[in-house]
Amino acid sequence: RLSWALWRRGVARVALVDPRADSKPQSRRDRKALRKAASHDANLARGPARVAAALDATFESTHAALIKEASLIVGLHPDEATEAIVDLALKYGKPVAVVPCCLFSDLFPERPRDVASYASFCAYLRRKDASLRSATLDFEGRSTVIYRGGGDRERREVFAPRPAIRLAVPADPDHVAASLRGDSARRRQREAHRASTTTRTPSSPVARNDPDNTTNAQ
Repeated sequence: RLSWALWRRGVARVALVDPRADSKPQSRRDRKALRKAASHDANLARGPARVAAALDATFESTHAALIKEASLIVGLHPDEATEAIVDLALKYGKPVAVVPCCLFSDLFPERPRDVASYASFCAYLRRKDASLRSATLDFEGRSTVIYRGGGDRERREVFAPRPAIRLAVPADPDHVAASLRGDSARRRQREAHRASTTTRTPSSPVARNDPDNTTNAQ
C-alpha cells in the first residue's frame, strides 16, 4: 500500500519490491487514481513499477541498476524485509526510512539475544550506523521510524557506501513459499466472496462487504 500512496501523491518513479505476485491496485481509491492518471498520461497507466523479488544477494545482482538509481529506500511494516531494507541503504549509501513491525526472531537467529521486543529491535536497527535516527510518526500502532537523509537537493546528506555489509535474510528458505501459499488462499477466498455477492435483486438487496475497499497500513 505504501507504493500506491507515494504514487498517488505524485512520486512518478516508484518501484515496489515484493516476492508476492499480486501487483494490482488494492483499493477503490487506487483504481480511481490509476484511471485518472492514465487519462492524462498513458505512461502512468500501470501505477508503481513492480519487482517480484526478495531483498537478498540475488536481488542485488539482478537489479543493480534499480539500486543505483534509487534516491530513497522506504518500508512501512515490511515484516521480514525490515532489517534488509536498512542493510541495503547502508551498503549502497542511500537515504532510508523504515517503520518496523514484527520481529520474526525465529527467522533471524544471528541477531543478539537481547533483541526480543519492539523497542529493542528499533534500537538494534538504529545501532547499525551512526547516521541513523529515530522518530515517532503520528498514527496508532507501531509507529517508530528509523531513518536518515532528508532536506532539499542543495543540502541533501551524502552517505558513504559500506560494501562489506551483508543483507539480513531469513534463515528458513521456505518461508516465502509458505507466505505465497497463504496469499493464494486469501485471494481465492476474496474471489469466492465476490462471486457469492454479485447476484442481487431489487426486492432483496445484499449488503456487500468488499474486502478490496479496506484501509491497510502495510
